Amino acid sequence: VEFGLPKMSPKLGYLPAVLKYMADSDRGIREACYSVVMELAAWMGDLPDAAKSLEEPQKKELVKRISALSEEERARTEAKRIYRSERGQEEADAPAGVAVSKFDRLETVDALKKLPRGWSIEKVFSMEKWKEKQAHLQVLSASVDCKRLAPCDGYASLAPSLARILKTESNIPVLTE
Repeated sequence: VEFGLPKMSPKLGYLPAVLKYMADSDRGIREACYSVVMELAAWMGDLPDAAKSLEEPQKKELVKRISALSEEERARTEAKRIYRSERGQEEADAPAGVAVSKFDRLETVDALKKLPRGWSIEKVFSMEKWKEKQAHLQVLSASVDCKRLAPCDGYASLAPSLARILKTESNIPVLTE
């Protein structure tokens, strides 16, 4: 299931701007505006209010393009993209025997438990030699190198330190590790 912007009411105020640029001299802008209006027409049916404000050449072009749409394109009823909140409703309606993805079947690994006792990301900031820093970060890299990580709050505590390393470190091998 895809996620994204499934519903944009034409009352949001973007339609007058789109209609204004349908008479633009730049062909790319004109085509983009026509494609937006065509998509709206496909989802909502006729747009008589939109055509009223257009000049005669643009009205003719819009009518021509809408009439050129196939019947399937003209009457779309089901959105391909949904909100995340609608996903829960869709899953509740689905039968219980739905196939499980490969990712869901993978075993979760708690990478932070793989780290040696006493290992801390803060030690990197006190190290002088770049080889030591790189070796210290390789331990972390090796522990998190798995297909599926178990959800854990420990990763959130690593993020600010890793960001600090990215900002302050000038040695490329350390940064790439």
